[in-house]
Amino acid sequence: MLMSASATVGAYMISATAHYIIESKSDEPLSDRIIELPLPKVSVNEVKGDKLKILALLDQRGPTQKITSHISGEFGVSPQKASYHVNDLERMGLISVTSSGREKRATITPEGRILLKLHV
Repeated sequence: MLMSASATVGAYMISATAHYIIESKSDEPLSDRIIELPLPKVSVNEVKGDKLKILALLDQRGPTQKITSHISGEFGVSPQKASYHVNDLERMGLISVTSSGREKRATITPEGRILLKLHV
């Protein structure tokens, strides 16, 4: 397990793609057992301050409705600043945002969760 964690972190550090091979007891071809691991496409240093807090919030609470007003109230930032952070995190691939009318619902992505864990 330690080797695979090291390989994954190494792949992240050099912006490479990491893969995992699923063990199989059948004659399933190797090509069917390889999966790409989700790795953030941004540097750990690009996500700090309020953006990091937003990722932690979504990781703890799960999918969040009315994300902009929720962040605005939670962190004491303007709705415009909250919207900026949400859009930036979505552009980075760290959260997924779905819209329903004027409401936005945000969910942390596997890449966002990995980046958050790299910060700790």
